[in-house]
This record gives sequence, C-alpha cells and structure tokens, in this order.
Amino acid sequence: MNKTEWERVFDILVKCHSDFNDAYSDYKNGRNKQIRKAAESKVNSSIALARLHVERSPEILGLISTSRFGHVFAYDEFWQARYFGRDMSEFLRIMKEHITSLPS
Repeated sequence: MNKTEWERVFDILVKCHSDFNDAYSDYKNGRNKQIRKAAESKVNSSIALARLHVERSPEILGLISTSRFGHVFAYDEFWQARYFGRDMSEFLRIMKEHITSLPS
C-alpha cells in the first residue's frame, strides 16, 4: 500500500470510530429500549465496517496484530463494543505514526 491508500483507510477508520463514539453512550445508557436498540445497531455497524477495512488489507491487519497497545492485546476483544473505543483510538494513533513515517 502506498501512503495515499493508508491515508484513505485511516480516514475511513476515523469516521467509523467517531460514529461508534457518537452511538456508544446511547447504547449503554439510552433512555428507553428503542433508543438503546437503535444505538446498538449503529455501534455494531461501525465496528463491522472498521473490521472490514482492516481485514481487507494484509498490511493494516499486520500493523494491528503487531502493535503494542500497552496492555495484553486480544484480536477478538478488539472488535467488541466494550473495548473498541479505547483500542481503536490507540490503533489510530499508531497508524498515524506509521503513515507519517512513509515516504510521500
């Protein structure tokens, strides 16, 4: 992958993470069942879209599986709602550092 391709996927993952963060509060603490259900759908969609883009590229999948997150990293847990917000935030930081290190 070249730098432009990395940046394109980075932007997609930032959007997925933002959408997740917007819905997560209602998913956990929504006023009623209908609000929680709608938020759950948005949370799951955001995670699924991010996972699709990560797993589509061997380079990105390699970066995510070799990154050190400062805690024990379990790939399956990364994609669970309770860990996704924190772990994706850290991965985006690592990914940004990687992109910055690439030649233009």
